[in-house]
Amino acid sequence: MSNKKILSAIPFILFLLLGIFIFPSVSNAATTTDDHAPPRIISGQPKGILAAGTVQTTVSVETDELANCRYSNDRQVLYDSMSSDFINTNFTAIGTFFHSVLVTGLSSDATYNYYVKCSDARGNANPDDFLISFSTPPDVTPPVISNGQPSGSLAVGTTQANLSLVTNEPATCRYSTTSVVYGLMPSTFSITGGISHSVLITGLSGDNPYTYYVRCSDNSGNVNTDDFTISFSIAPSPTLFVTLTASASSGPAPLNGVDLTADVSGTAAGTINYTFYCDRSDSGTNIASGYDVQYNSIVAVSKEADDACNYLSSGTYHPKVIAERESKIAEARAEIIVTAETPEATTKTTLEGIQARVMEIQQKIIETIKNFIQLVQASLLSAFGFIFQVK
Repeated sequence: MSNKKILSAIPFILFLLLGIFIFPSVSNAATTTDDHAPPRIISGQPKGILAAGTVQTTVSVETDELANCRYSNDRQVLYDSMSSDFINTNFTAIGTFFHSVLVTGLSSDATYNYYVKCSDARGNANPDDFLISFSTPPDVTPPVISNGQPSGSLAVGTTQANLSLVTNEPATCRYSTTSVVYGLMPSTFSITGGISHSVLITGLSGDNPYTYYVRCSDNSGNVNTDDFTISFSIAPSPTLFVTLTASASSGPAPLNGVDLTADVSGTAAGTINYTFYCDRSDSGTNIASGYDVQYNSIVAVSKEADDACNYLSSGTYHPKVIAERESKIAEARAEIIVTAETPEATTKTTLEGIQARVMEIQQKIIETIKNFIQLVQASLLSAFGFIFQVK
């Protein structure tokens, strides 16, 4: 192609470029400037019948251009007069194509109408309502009860507990200590009507199991026909028992070297302190001075105090033991009767003494005679020796 032809084509090429890049911009600017059409609302949700038990849902719309949308529960309200919009009703987007808001507090068997209008950046607002309509089905299901408390074994010494549970929908709950229909249950939870229910139960004590029967009624009058039970118990207080035995329960005076043996039982745990008295008749559990034997921090549940007591004279004696374990204390006593020597025993002792004395005297006489004979013999021998010497 010659240079002349190329040069002659340049104006045509420039005209095409202007047509492609410049004129559409001008056209769009004119179109934007002349925008008098409100946003077109494409779709709205939800629709139809919602699931049973629905108490909240998200109302949403979509527009064909950037816009702000508002809604009213009344029809034919001007956009500027609508009090609920995406700003003050926590809509998730402002000036977007998608708009939504969470609606709460829905009831069963009800119809809900939301009239929506939108306005674009030029202030073009919808003159007509866009209706979002849906309904909730009738509630024919009683509340579902769960998470009953307390359960298991509560701490030792518990005298009151908070009875609580939750329901899947607002309800009024009652309870009883026997299984009866809802209408005959005598007690209503002090906090109820929502989904969390509770009441303070007092007067509890250990060693007793507790069972409470619960039924609830929702706002539609659906009542539980089966019991929901809450069962628990109070851990019993530890117990401690002790017995005491003596190696001799009776005998004549003096009664010496009596052993005392204590045996411990019960649910109390830990080491044991044993305190023994040879004669203490009261039922007290105080550790008084004057005890005879004491053992502390003993693991064994049986403890013997060897040769603990000596009873020198006749009478009735009451040996005693006090046992301490954990927070408990217990005592036990025994009885020992010490008698005086019998007449037969006294006579026997006297005769035995006389016989011993006679034998002692006899022995002394024999020894005296022997000594005398020896003396005489010695004297005679000495005399005869002298005579023979004179001759």
